[in-house]
Amino acid sequence: MKQVSIIGGGPAALMLAAQIDTAKYSVTIYEKKKTAGRKFLVAGEGGLNLTFSTSEDALIQQYHPSGFMAPIIREFNNQDFINWLNQLGISTFVGSSNRVFPKQGVKP
Repeated sequence: MKQVSIIGGGPAALMLAAQIDTAKYSVTIYEKKKTAGRKFLVAGEGGLNLTFSTSEDALIQQYHPSGFMAPIIREFNNQDFINWLNQLGISTFVGSSNRVFPKQGVKP
């Protein structure tokens, strides 16, 4: 089995680790802080804004330069992210500001 080392335990690293085929690869995440996913824990203190419930084009326009982000967002958009969370068993809801949050009782 091949070894994969991921340096850093932030949100992107955790998402990468979740996508790797563990039947083929042994995955190890290295984080210098006390815990991985620390930003999720900090964000959870005031509400964990996951994404926005807007059209793909509106979401792209929120980033600058939007032309740089457009291909990335079109490959994995906000609805794809919500669907992925649901597959992981994390239910979401849309707040009054069109921000998407995990349902009450779900800790980051």
